[in-house]
Amino acid sequence: MLLSNCCFGCTQSQLASIDDDHTLPLDYYSTKKLIRDLGLPVEKIDTCKNGCMLYWNDNIDRDYCKFYGEARYKRLGSEILICKKNPYTILRYLSLTTRLQRLYASEATVEQLTWHANHQTEEGSMYHPSDAEAWRHFDWIYLNFAAELCNVRLRLYTDGFALHRQYGRMYSYWPVILTPYNLPLRKSMSSEYMFLMMVIHDHSNPKYLIDVYLELLIKEL
Repeated sequence: MLLSNCCFGCTQSQLASIDDDHTLPLDYYSTKKLIRDLGLPVEKIDTCKNGCMLYWNDNIDRDYCKFYGEARYKRLGSEILICKKNPYTILRYLSLTTRLQRLYASEATVEQLTWHANHQTEEGSMYHPSDAEAWRHFDWIYLNFAAELCNVRLRLYTDGFALHRQYGRMYSYWPVILTPYNLPLRKSMSSEYMFLMMVIHDHSNPKYLIDVYLELLIKEL
């Protein structure tokens, strides 16, 4: 059940009246401020409305697309909104580092980060990707990486869907998800360990320009 800000504030006030020595925040804003640091940091990045570039890194100060000259911000008549710049599209990126740090900080998961190297599988059977020849070939090529068993092996995947197609609007959404393969398969395939990195949304299919959006993730890796 969702509560309005006013209703939430009234509920908090009633709870606070039970005990004079309470430390409860008295309104929604104070509560949100209190728990803000428990959440994941979100980076908001303006993108070209055609999906061909990010206004990020060396391009953060640009007002026009460097490829096709499209405006970064919406216009009011012939003038760009100076007082409040409204970009055509914004990409929200969730940090991977923060999620991985929480895996190592938790006693429930830190020991299982080496499960991929220590589990036993019958010869000729494949229970986990670490049982595959491709995994062993990777370890043979990158010996230093493979020597540290806690180094994270990640699976990247995405797929798109058109939420509003039934209403005559073509607008696709593409969630980009990472999964750590260090863990047992039943855990790495559970929603708890599927890390949503970003949701790409556009009027057209972004699959031919998806590397533009993945630049953020590749940079962090």
